[in-house]
Amino acid sequence: MKTPKPYYEQDKDELFETIIRCSLDDGEDDEVDLGDALHVYFEMVGPRQWLEVRDEARRIAERLYEPDFEEGSPIDDLLAATAAQAADGVWQTIAEAFGLDKRCVEIVLDHWYEKEYDTSAPAPVISWEEFMRRYEEWKKDSDAPAEMTKEKTA
Repeated sequence: MKTPKPYYEQDKDELFETIIRCSLDDGEDDEVDLGDALHVYFEMVGPRQWLEVRDEARRIAERLYEPDFEEGSPIDDLLAATAAQAADGVWQTIAEAFGLDKRCVEIVLDHWYEKEYDTSAPAPVISWEEFMRRYEEWKKDSDAPAEMTKEKTA
C-alpha cells in the first residue's frame, strides 16, 4: 500500500501513522525510508530535552510493540540511554569546540534546553559576553571545594 503523499510532506499525525503502518508491515512500502521518516517525524514534533525525546520514542514503541513494551523494560532502558547519550554528545561537542567545561555550559544554557518543546523559545536571548560572564561564574563555583559550593547554594 502506497502512502497518499510522500512521508516527508505529511503532517506529524499522518507521518506517525505512516511510521507505525510501515513498521508493522515490515517495510513493504518501498516509498518510505523508515529511518529517515522517523528523523523527519522527530524534527516535526521537536522534542529537545532528552527526557522528552525518550517519551516520544516510548509513544512510538508502545504502538509498535504493544503489549510487549513496558516502561522500565530493557528496550525502554535502551531508548532512555540512547536519548541521554545523544544529548550528552551534543553538550560535549559544543564545550570542546569552544574549549569550555561541559557541566558549566549545560548549566548556563539549561533555561533554553529545558523549555517545553511545544512552546516558543524562551526569552531573552543573551550575548556571547553574557554567556561567558555566566559561564565564568559557574566555572568558579564548580572549581571551588564542595563545602564552599554548598554554602553558596544554601
